[in-house]
Amino acid sequence: MEWLVALYCRSDPETESTLDGVTIREQGWHAVSFLEREKHAEWKISAIYEDRKASGLDPNREGLNRLLNDAHHHRFHIVLVMIPQVLSLSTVHYHEIVCKLEKWHISFFTMYK
Repeated sequence: MEWLVALYCRSDPETESTLDGVTIREQGWHAVSFLEREKHAEWKISAIYEDRKASGLDPNREGLNRLLNDAHHHRFHIVLVMIPQVLSLSTVHYHEIVCKLEKWHISFFTMYK
């Protein structure tokens, strides 16, 4: 079975990279490497959602909202992010997002802890 993966990438407002200094483009490269390294041949990146220069504390981000809407409509099976902080810097908001994904039967994975 083929599993459709939605990749979510975000860059910070000041640096255009993540907390680790990784750009959005590099987040995509890490995702491809992760799938190859972990031997997830059945996983296919079907969509990439981006929020450039967006605060991880802002719960109302365009790319994230599109991702959640598409998840609600079951357009993919898995959400993949590089590190948890890409999804949200707020533990409350992070938990809310993961609970929504779980409710919609969408798996959530991070490439690195």
